[in-house]
Amino acid sequence: MFTIGVVDETGVETKYITRKKLRKFLRIKTKSIDEPEFMMVLTNETIKQVARSLQRRDQPDNVGNAKVQRYLETDWDSFKDNPAFPLLVEYKDSVFRPELPEGLPEKRDIEHRIDVKDPNLAVYRQQWRQSPEQQREIVRWVIDMVKKKLIRPSISPHAAPTFCVRKPVGWRIVHDYRYLNSNTVRQSIPMTRKEDILDAMSGAYWFSTMDLMSAYYQVRMREEDIKYTAFQAPNGLWEYLVLPMGVCNAPATMHRLTSKLFRDLKNTKSFYDDIYVFTKSHSIEEHLEALRKTLGILRDNKLYVKLAKCVFCANEIPCLGDFVGRDGVRMDPDKVQTIKDWSVPRTQEELHSFLGLTGYVQRFCPEYASLTATMFALLKKQNKRNAKIHFNDEQLKNFKELKRRLCNPPVLHLPDFSKPMRLRTDASKFAVGGVLFQVVDGAERPIAYTSRKMKSAELNYPTQQQELLAIVHALAAFRIYCLDKPPIVETDHKSLEGLFTQKMANRRLARWYDILAEYQPTFSYLPGAKNGIADALSRRPDLQPETKFFHDLSVTSFNDTSFSLALSEVTTDTELATNIKKAHKKDREIQTIFAAIKRRTADPKPKRVSQHHKKYRCYSEADGFLWYQTPTDDVPRIVVPNDLKLRQTIISECHDTNYGSHPGAE
Repeated sequence: MFTIGVVDETGVETKYITRKKLRKFLRIKTKSIDEPEFMMVLTNETIKQVARSLQRRDQPDNVGNAKVQRYLETDWDSFKDNPAFPLLVEYKDSVFRPELPEGLPEKRDIEHRIDVKDPNLAVYRQQWRQSPEQQREIVRWVIDMVKKKLIRPSISPHAAPTFCVRKPVGWRIVHDYRYLNSNTVRQSIPMTRKEDILDAMSGAYWFSTMDLMSAYYQVRMREEDIKYTAFQAPNGLWEYLVLPMGVCNAPATMHRLTSKLFRDLKNTKSFYDDIYVFTKSHSIEEHLEALRKTLGILRDNKLYVKLAKCVFCANEIPCLGDFVGRDGVRMDPDKVQTIKDWSVPRTQEELHSFLGLTGYVQRFCPEYASLTATMFALLKKQNKRNAKIHFNDEQLKNFKELKRRLCNPPVLHLPDFSKPMRLRTDASKFAVGGVLFQVVDGAERPIAYTSRKMKSAELNYPTQQQELLAIVHALAAFRIYCLDKPPIVETDHKSLEGLFTQKMANRRLARWYDILAEYQPTFSYLPGAKNGIADALSRRPDLQPETKFFHDLSVTSFNDTSFSLALSEVTTDTELATNIKKAHKKDREIQTIFAAIKRRTADPKPKRVSQHHKKYRCYSEADGFLWYQTPTDDVPRIVVPNDLKLRQTIISECHDTNYGSHPGAE
């Protein structure tokens, strides 16, 4: 009935049925003027071929979006000019196939297993209704999967609902395995970290990447666990013979398989179904040899690769959301464009999405922590994701600045562990920051950035301890880079050069000494004028503490009165200030002074000056606090209420610092 041939100007062969055959098949005797000359029967592969044909016809040779180009060009002609083409042809039938071979995958030592918590619990959930189009699509998909021998009819007591999710072309079939997952014992398998893969590529010259085709369908289910994968469809109950998507521990099984296969190849790394081959030699032959070993393992284990997503013998490849190459790591241009087009968030959900995306690439932004601090504050006000939010001028400025920086990100250098690491840190009054870098060919190449806002208690630290805090924070952030070889720490605080020869002042310093002793860093003095990056990380004005009436630490002085202590300015935190303000409201005598100040403000020149007017003339009210200042005082001092616990807290703050009356017993 159907004919194979070219039906339109795209030049793509497809199945079609003529008008005459269609009328005969449907037994239609009437004739319509609007009937087409033929009817096309489109499959997913046909649609891809049409898209590929249009792409070649409408796009110039230098297509801007390389990712789309690689996806559309699935034919072998696109690799003819690649140095690896003869090698790829050698593995054309054994590794590179247009689709998976019919039948079950190779039986291997690693199969997916489902260990349930309660074997007697039947996990059954009622199937919800689907539209007629969705039902037809599910039935068509089931027939196709049965033909490929990947599923079979089931009599299992378990059953998961099936539904459809729309794709750009067609539907994606999805099963709701949430209840099965809740009854499954989770596997604790260490996963390969992205940073470890990137670090392994340091110094590489040639790169290749491959992607397994329908990777889960290339892994068998353990026979006794097949019953748990049962799912409902309009045409019956079915169960998987291969690893289905949506079950927990599926990524762990995939990781176990690929990591076991390639663990003996030093030039090959895997991350689930992604395979990366890299060589440091400039010789293309050496890279092709490493690629041959990897393809040989895939062939021996009958694993198949999706050619459309492969890149061979390149100076840069997409890798786990970034692009890694000879110059280092750079952001994916697609992510840069997404951030560039992002409008100002209007709800908490939109802000969550924006911060989630930018958080993934924060290592490319030296001042990420400081720029997002005010935006994160908007997420604390309400706990509703659809709650409306409004950016003030400062938040809007930070939002635009963050977008500007991420749209022009630096290229991060891949670390060379054979050379010493250098760490440059700095601390301001409200934040700490640092940059990890190496000197390559006389130029400083940044590897990563870090910064954070100081905690409330850390605002009280003396300058030297804040500088030391920045070093401790940076060493913790870059721990794995600084353990093998003692790092060189550059700081603009000269006294830290002789840190290990100083006498321990208190327990905090002793604890930090223990941390530093693990790294054995070498301190190098760097004038502040040359410490640009780290200095900028720590001196963002949006990281300044909210309490504006407390300034630099000064010597504490006491004015002995019958009801309170007058305390000069002390750097403290918002919690202590709040406690003082609450105590002011409870102190009767302070409330009497507040009342006298109000009367004085209302009538600054009374006809008769009362005794209270004279007694309380040195007191004033500002920011909700009571202040005391005599004519001989340079600055006003906050009045501390007659609260024993509060007094002890303040005395401890002043007593146990290097600027107190003495440095304390420790």
